[in-house]
Amino acid sequence: MAAKELASELIKFFEGCELEAYLCPARIWTIGVGSTKGVHEGMVITEEEATQRLYEDMHDSQKRIDRLVKIKLAPHEHAALLSLGFNVSYNSSIKLAGYLNGDKELFKKKLLLYCKGGGKVLKGLKIRRIAERLLFEERPWKDIATKMQKMSIEEIEDYSHKLFAGV
Repeated sequence: MAAKELASELIKFFEGCELEAYLCPARIWTIGVGSTKGVHEGMVITEEEATQRLYEDMHDSQKRIDRLVKIKLAPHEHAALLSLGFNVSYNSSIKLAGYLNGDKELFKKKLLLYCKGGGKVLKGLKIRRIAERLLFEERPWKDIATKMQKMSIEEIEDYSHKLFAGV
């Protein structure tokens, strides 16, 4: 499967698709499949518009990767970065790309730290970062992410340590 399809599957899993604008946990107006660009209260879109926005947002994420990442990526690594770039700020992307360009192992550790919204660790972001790391390592992520959704943040943290011990 190509990077775009792998990334889109992960993004859709975590974002879902809301056709009416809503405030995400970070208090940002969001619509469709996690789209924030030009979204305002009361906004409504169609499923087709949600898909179009997803691909436009992924294209923006791709441009960011092209600009910042200086190493060759395998398709699964590229897909994980597309999902990550879709979901973090430009400044966070710069920091993470710096780690990745220098040391993939350091990048994989730092990736797991980008799970805050509004200054608090968010369970959904914690699980998403773990799923992105699993995808980056070309490991199955969907069943693990589903399982973690039933856990507390503390349990997720413990489970994460087991998942990545010795990796």
